[in-house]
Amino acid sequence: MEAKTRVLSECEEMIMTIVWDLDSAPDLAADLAETMKRVNAKFGKTWKPQTVSTFLTRLVQKGFLTSYRKGRYVYYEPVVKKDEYCAAEITRIADLYFAGDTEKLAHFVCAVKRYKNYLSELRKIRNVEGV
Repeated sequence: MEAKTRVLSECEEMIMTIVWDLDSAPDLAADLAETMKRVNAKFGKTWKPQTVSTFLTRLVQKGFLTSYRKGRYVYYEPVVKKDEYCAAEITRIADLYFAGDTEKLAHFVCAVKRYKNYLSELRKIRNVEGV
């Protein structure tokens, strides 16, 4: 099975988000310490090195990451690109909830966004009126 067709857990997706971000930064590399620091900051986690290391190892085993050693450090690089994974996830969600109809999915997302904007505006009005 290809890596891009596999579903990641929420925690694995968090790690991948950080690795993708680090991969696009020319002066940074995705090692254990940097990944742990960033995932804890971005997602409000308190993960220890062993936890992050476990997720990184799983992602290598699933074919989403590759690793290489440089000195005493291990660095990780994405095999699956962010846009490839996102496209596969959107297709998976469309297949699961909308019988493969991505247009229905798009309409649903727009409706949810409009509803959230409506609620936000309603809260603003209430705050102004002191209700």
